[in-house]
This record gives sequence, structure tokens and C-alpha cells, in this order.
Amino acid sequence: MPDQWAVSWLSTERTTIIKLGALPSRRGQVLQATVNEQTMVPFVSQQLNNLDLALALARRGNLPGAESLIGQQFERLFAAGQYKEAAECAAESPQGD
Repeated sequence: MPDQWAVSWLSTERTTIIKLGALPSRRGQVLQATVNEQTMVPFVSQQLNNLDLALALARRGNLPGAESLIGQQFERLFAAGQYKEAAECAAESPQGD
């Protein structure tokens, strides 16, 4: 079995978003995966333009970077008179922001 790591990553001009390291084997198993938690949510919301996914990732993984998205969603819900939903949005905010 080879003893070298194969490394691949998803990155922008300025930063690495996802880095996957795998020790090659017959099964092609991924032994380690790391995520740049500081850039994941902004990348999904800005580069992929997928706000729902960005919010879901932030909430599920308790990731930073969704503060402004949560604020915008709260303001939209509150302005529309959806007070219960706005309160739930604030309560579910990742990292208590």
C-alpha cells in the first residue's frame, strides 16, 4: 500500500475552503477531511449564491459567517409581520449571534 497522502482542495484566489486528504488504497477511502470554518458560509452564500444552503450549513455546523444573513432574514420576517418566524430565526442563529 502506498504511504503518501493525496491532497486536493477547493479554494478561491485568497483562501482554501475545503481540503481533503486521502491515503490511497484499493477502496479509495478518505481518511481525513478539513473545512475552513471561517470561509465556508461566506463562500456558499457569495460564490455559489445559495443563501438557504449557507444558512443551513451555519446552523447545522454552528459555523461563523452567517451573521449578516441571519440579520437580513430576521428583518425581512419582522417587516412582513411574521414575528414568530423572526423570533425563531434569531433563536436558531449560529454561535448565538
